[in-house]
Amino acid sequence: MFIHRLGVAAGGGFPPWNCTCTGCRKARAKSEIATKHAATAISGDGEHWFLLNATPDVRHQTAADPSLHPGPQIGATPVAGVLLTDAEFDHTIGLLMLREESALTAYATYPVLEALTSWRHSRLSGPSAEWEVGFRLEDKATGGSVVYAPTLHPWDAEFAEQVASADRVFLDGTFWTDDEMSIHGARALAALPAKRKIYPHINNTNPILDEGSQERRWLTGLGIEIGRAGLEVEV
Repeated sequence: MFIHRLGVAAGGGFPPWNCTCTGCRKARAKSEIATKHAATAISGDGEHWFLLNATPDVRHQTAADPSLHPGPQIGATPVAGVLLTDAEFDHTIGLLMLREESALTAYATYPVLEALTSWRHSRLSGPSAEWEVGFRLEDKATGGSVVYAPTLHPWDAEFAEQVASADRVFLDGTFWTDDEMSIHGARALAALPAKRKIYPHINNTNPILDEGSQERRWLTGLGIEIGRAGLEVEV
């Protein structure tokens, strides 16, 4: 199984157009710090790829990764479909950019598909266990497994069971000041036996986006990576 990170920023990208926090000012001054919206491409054979969420940056993200380039036949594309974790704009707007590919299939839970096809966004506030989901992906050839959960709910017993046996774990790292992530969540992630533990979804105000920050060094010491665009993982 091949996993390519296409971006790491939460809604708005990094930096978003209207933020003047310290991290965003630094990202504008140094373009190499900036990053696109959080998304991942995954493939079992290196030829047919599925996007985990379709962001507003999807055109630039596919252009930046040679594995996702179209061809060699006219109209052919290695992107076979999109797996959606939720109906949030920053995870779904890219579907509009992909509209010209008729063979592309989007997979999501029923509430998410209904919201996207009917535009009844008021229902997003209603209770449902299927508004936000993570994925556990398994490679039958290698026996490897990946858990991908960019929007993480409480770390309950069921979720703990899923990540305990995964070889690679990609978990929500949106905010640093939320105690569930910075104290309990990070240490719980670090304690997992997975060979690699990666944060794939980070808010623009989170200091871990800065490679020189104390918070970033602390995570590195715990063995946790930041899922930068261009990161490639094989399971």
